[in-house]
Amino acid sequence: MTKQMTKIAMMMVLAIGLMASVATAQKSGGFAPVGIYTGIETDEGTPDPISAIRYGNSFVLNSFGEWETHHLTVSVDYATNQIVPNNFIVTGGTWSLVVMRDNQYAGTLYGDVQVGSVNLTTNANGEAVSKQVQVTLRSSGGLGIFAGRAGKNISGVYNTITDLRSNETNGNANFGF
Repeated sequence: MTKQMTKIAMMMVLAIGLMASVATAQKSGGFAPVGIYTGIETDEGTPDPISAIRYGNSFVLNSFGEWETHHLTVSVDYATNQIVPNNFIVTGGTWSLVVMRDNQYAGTLYGDVQVGSVNLTTNANGEAVSKQVQVTLRSSGGLGIFAGRAGKNISGVYNTITDLRSNETNGNANFGF
């Protein structure tokens, strides 16, 4: 029962995040992802025992739409030595977003991870079964349709949940400018 309630709660968080992302993008005149991003956690990252930071926790995600497709790669670094178990503070990272329109390359936006959190959900045995990553993304440059937009305050919010048994990742990302 607890596992089912956890899944329902996670889906509610994702749904609320997606609605807020779309509303923010429409209000800001930016662009919103086409639906929910799906993909995989490609690397759980490398822990540094000296700094207590896990570097390079990476995700590759896609969002497919009728006219536009987004390919998003996110890599986060987060502190692992904290008082609150299973709740970690993001310390940095990088990301890139490739946009395809009408099956042709439209542009690439890239930047760094600003702030956020990584939260683990455990089962009754104390084993981590899912990971939620919520971060703020800031653009530092772009190509194609994003060329010349560096410093134009393009930012985004990334919110995903990964099933740690399969590494399948689902969530949303919103970019506005």
